[in-house]
Amino acid sequence: MCDSAATSKEHIPPKAIFPKAKDMGVGANYLKNLITVPSCDKHNTEKSGDDEYLAYYIMSHYQNNPKILKPLIQKMARASSMKSKAITDLLKELTMVSLDGQQTGSVKIDLKRANKCFEQMARGLYFHEYGKKWIHEMGVTSPSLRFITERNAERGNYLLDQMQKQTARNFATFDFKGENPQYFKYQVMPLFKKHGIELIIRLIFYEGAEVYVLSKEKWQAGELEVFKN
Repeated sequence: MCDSAATSKEHIPPKAIFPKAKDMGVGANYLKNLITVPSCDKHNTEKSGDDEYLAYYIMSHYQNNPKILKPLIQKMARASSMKSKAITDLLKELTMVSLDGQQTGSVKIDLKRANKCFEQMARGLYFHEYGKKWIHEMGVTSPSLRFITERNAERGNYLLDQMQKQTARNFATFDFKGENPQYFKYQVMPLFKKHGIELIIRLIFYEGAEVYVLSKEKWQAGELEVFKN
């Protein structure tokens, strides 16, 4: 978000999140009716590499619905064979781990890079909903990220599960939005100032991975640091 003239349209979320038509069955096209917001050419072009990184990171999440992942896996496989920088960046610290009793792969996420993308997405959705910019700082958190090797990882993951369940209850009366909900859907909860946090946007990808973006007009000293670790 900047003060430059809007000379193009930015997709919210990025088109990279959705499967390409060539990977779908006849007549299926999930690149139609996507949300767009005004953008300057410079920022829209600069973020393309980050959009791709974000897409592959979310696609690889273990909570996603496997029934809808096939065309996305094909897309990821092509990128891998072409030595995509986004794929290389994601997999450079791949390790094998045990999670919930099953062997799987674990990658270390560049949270600063990913959270910047989620923040841009939330700002775009706010503009789409209300026709104006949300100019205040945002914090990003996700119950879908898991502790693996950290001390008290089991306790940490339990608390993340509880946060996910409580958030679902809090959002129960708010409609989901998004033209292609199996790939992306969202909810916006505007709150009264007396609650402290004045805006929460809940993002859900592939019927699994969840991300919450929170904001308010005035953060107290140190509050945003919670979202940077």
